Amino acid sequence: MTEHTKKRLGLPKPQVLPVRSLSKPTFYSWLYPLGKDYSVLKEVVRLDGFKFEKALAVRPIRGSVDSFEILAGNGRRIIAEKTNIRNVWAFVFDLDDTAAARYAL
Repeated sequence: MTEHTKKRLGLPKPQVLPVRSLSKPTFYSWLYPLGKDYSVLKEVVRLDGFKFEKALAVRPIRGSVDSFEILAGNGRRIIAEKTNIRNVWAFVFDLDDTAAARYAL
């Protein structure tokens, strides 16, 4: 993704965040009531690692300095935990609950 595209889309500068600071989204259970199969994603991460282009989208958890709710990329968090990856790329957005739900869908 070019710098021009990032600016046009209004993307924040990506950051490297510790996986332990990321929480499953509050809407995850109703969005995926049966869970998901991450076997293909696990193999892609094994082969390619976590790429900058595949950064998670997160928002700060209110009242916390270093905890984030995942808006997009929960599967990558799950794979990171299972494969002992400690840090991942993430775009940090400052969104209210309504905007966060809209972004996630």
